[in-house]
Amino acid sequence: MSRKNHKSGFTIIEFVLAMAFIGIILVAICAITIQITGIYQKGLALRAINSTGRQIMDDMMSAVTGSSIVTDINPSGTTAITDDMVLAKRKSYFQYNQINDNRQASGIFCTGSFDYVWNTAETLLDNSPTSKAVLINGKKYKFARITDSSRKYCDPSATSVANIVDASITEADVIELINNDESDLALYDFTVYPAMQSESTRHILYPISMIIATKRGGININGNGDFCSGMDRPYDPEDSNNEFNMLDFNYCAVNRFDFVVRQTGESSEIDGYGSR
Repeated sequence: MSRKNHKSGFTIIEFVLAMAFIGIILVAICAITIQITGIYQKGLALRAINSTGRQIMDDMMSAVTGSSIVTDINPSGTTAITDDMVLAKRKSYFQYNQINDNRQASGIFCTGSFDYVWNTAETLLDNSPTSKAVLINGKKYKFARITDSSRKYCDPSATSVANIVDASITEADVIELINNDESDLALYDFTVYPAMQSESTRHILYPISMIIATKRGGININGNGDFCSGMDRPYDPEDSNNEFNMLDFNYCAVNRFDFVVRQTGESSEIDGYGSR
């Protein structure tokens, strides 16, 4: 009695099902990998923002603390102090240029020893209005520190911040505090609120708020919790240089820093380091 050999194998249907199953697994692996990569990238961006924010705060605290105290930082007089008087005095140490709908373009903070000059992310773009930028000897910086012991670049009578043209300032004298690295960070807002001064010691407190974020990812600081919406400008597919149109959420990170710096430096106006 002869025995027939039977060869077993996959049918076409079984093969298709197996390939479909493997395909689903590969797609799932790719999706998970992309998601993990995005989370990792966002974490790197947030870490860079926090590190940059801390460096700026440390630099400013050191610079402002040693700056000489001035006696006319706040309005005074026999009449009642109004908001307009406070804002007018603030222009002697803090000024900024404005774009549409109250967005900052650039600004300057004069501490009495150093000045901090910045251009916001939107102003740093090539297609931003150059008249809104603040240039130091023709160069545009993200957030730079220069020496200025007399606050000569803060003009209380000016309606806008002027470009700084001073041959005595070399490029080595300008310290950039936001590096041009792969994180591509920039300021979106830097505000110095009206200063507070002690009646006894004359020490001055400057409340400061700043927003640092990536330039990529469609940052919208006016968004209601959705700061990566990219809706601060209408989408224009023809404008390839407009980074605010890019909805690259993996590269979108933003943080706000609120802090206070104290000015206690020696001043001959008020007897050394404060009233005795």
